[in-house]
Amino acid sequence: MPESWCQELNIRVAVQAAPGFPGDQAPLRQLEQDLTRYINDRRWTNDDFLPEEKITGTLTFIVEKRPTPDQFEGSLQVQCFRPVFNSTYESMVLNFTDRDGNFKYITQQALDYSENSYISNLTSLVNFYMFMILGFDYDTFGAAGGDPHFRKAQNILNIAGAEREKGWNYADGNRTRYWLLENMQNNTFKEIRTVLYDYHRKGLDKMAEDLEAGRKGILNALETLQKLHRQNPQAYIIRVFCDTKKTELVEIFKKGPDDQKKQMLTIMSVVDPSNLNFYNRVNEK
Repeated sequence: MPESWCQELNIRVAVQAAPGFPGDQAPLRQLEQDLTRYINDRRWTNDDFLPEEKITGTLTFIVEKRPTPDQFEGSLQVQCFRPVFNSTYESMVLNFTDRDGNFKYITQQALDYSENSYISNLTSLVNFYMFMILGFDYDTFGAAGGDPHFRKAQNILNIAGAEREKGWNYADGNRTRYWLLENMQNNTFKEIRTVLYDYHRKGLDKMAEDLEAGRKGILNALETLQKLHRQNPQAYIIRVFCDTKKTELVEIFKKGPDDQKKQMLTIMSVVDPSNLNFYNRVNEK
């Protein structure tokens, strides 16, 4: 293996105190350092990556409460990006907020990794989302390419689900990590995998050589999204996709012809009507 090959992820970790967080914040700064090493010094797959091929992203814990010295409660935001072919632009692939980002942490205690057993909610959360990031990223490069990574995330979810922490089970709410993964693997929503692939490979990756063709590829992906919405209007994964892509869609079509702007707006008025005013920014000069 060439020495230049390395592990897959370049994740920026932030552990932030919410306004009014009580007490010493030194453990949060230490956890930030520990998680950065835990994630970015580890090989998560058997695939070989060059440094410039690393998957970038952010993992942001917002800590609101500290009920005990080693117990922290708050939320977790997960984002990942992938480069667009022949450009310096990185497209956001996943933007997800987990409201159940609770964990225990003791400074100076090593974070241990296990794919097949439960060690702590903290490492289960991190491991789960690293495989979700890998799954989403691989889906944008190959049709259903993320399957091996989603299966590993499923294994972590199954094991952690036996514990009492929230977010791992179907009854913990309808906008949780459980439903994020369930929707990505549910055959009823399989079109979302096509949307991810077509949007990136047949849309964004074509734009450096042919803007018109690239935007058309994205519109085709949005038409597939509309079909999925028509069949399953309450599918949570549609909400996640729209939250991730709405800003990018406006920027892409703002510079396009009027007929493509109109088509994008027509689709998104059906798929994401609550954000229609936001999409209408496409017509701003």
